[in-house]
Amino acid sequence: MDSLNRNTVSFAFLVASEETLMLKGNASECQVIRASVKRPETKVHCAMHSSLFATDSKTTVQGWTQHGEIRHTNVELRLEEAKVVWVFGFGARHTFLDRMQLLRCVDQSKFVNRVDSLVFAHGKHTLVQPPLTHFHPTTVVSDDTDLLLAHLETGGDWVLKPVAGSFGRSVFHCNFKRLRPGATAGRYTQ
Repeated sequence: MDSLNRNTVSFAFLVASEETLMLKGNASECQVIRASVKRPETKVHCAMHSSLFATDSKTTVQGWTQHGEIRHTNVELRLEEAKVVWVFGFGARHTFLDRMQLLRCVDQSKFVNRVDSLVFAHGKHTLVQPPLTHFHPTTVVSDDTDLLLAHLETGGDWVLKPVAGSFGRSVFHCNFKRLRPGATAGRYTQ
């Protein structure tokens, strides 16, 4: 940051996909990063979640950096040096918690989306906690198959989601009364 003037703002974006890193497509995160690059007062750092590491008690990422028209690749940035850090997506599931612990070592006031919210407020359970309770339909959260089937059998339309670790997979829309003859609701609660 030694070549930057006092008015320059340093943004660090952590992205989950190679496509986003290369700014291909029109995903919202690509649009945000492109808009940031166009601002003359902004220095942008963009790196994959998987590039995150720590040395000498500093949390670091490796990716590209751009200020104005000049882009440098294969650049390391200590996140403590960034003015703003924005995490897009969750990255690889098997390293998620390790990466969140590394990011938790960085001053949380720098984050657009703080690490605690990524860890504790990203799942469906947050929707049934105050203050969002009033805006959410009847919700049953449990890993007890009998309890879930009892609620499902009361009728109506239900959205069934795994309790944890699905990252959006295995989500079903179900109406118990419209199940095909011979089908069981148990297939949704395995």
